[in-house]
Amino acid sequence: MKHVLNIALSIVLLATLIGCQTRTPANKSPFEAMQDKANAITAAGGIATVGLGNARTTALALDKAQNLGRQQLAFILSTKIDTLRKSFQEEIGADNAGELNHMFSTASKILVSRHLKDNIAKDIDYKIKDGETKAYALMILDPKIIPDAFTAQAKTQRHLYTRFRASQAFSDMDKELAQYEKWKKKDGALILK
Repeated sequence: MKHVLNIALSIVLLATLIGCQTRTPANKSPFEAMQDKANAITAAGGIATVGLGNARTTALALDKAQNLGRQQLAFILSTKIDTLRKSFQEEIGADNAGELNHMFSTASKILVSRHLKDNIAKDIDYKIKDGETKAYALMILDPKIIPDAFTAQAKTQRHLYTRFRASQAFSDMDKELAQYEKWKKKDGALILK
């Protein structure tokens, strides 16, 4: 009996020590918690990043975090649009390069003016230490804004837009969007709350 009690106490002690060494979500820093959310959104096909800002005032730190987040979103969008353009151009050939560049350039401008410029943080947190505020801002964009930006051009560049809609590049983008929508319905509410 004494031997069984010692084994049981050893197991409890070992479990306690292991539990103390692993980080629980409650012990994560605000950046780590937000980065986990951004990673989950990105893995599901969404567009997310965490902006950081440091300043002597909280308001300025929060503003810096959101602005950096917007810059990072702009880079992500630019990369996605450029990849999409290259895939589409490879598929249709280079004979429409001028029109193609115009279509993608216009789509980029639409994305910035409608969605990026006024994008606000979906989650925000800050810590004050030694008179310095460190702020964190989770910035998210729904990936459906990309095909919507091209749809806005359907009237002016109908023939190129029709070819774009029929392309493998657009099909791949649609699959990513469907994956994101499915994730958003299933798990997104937990992360985006």
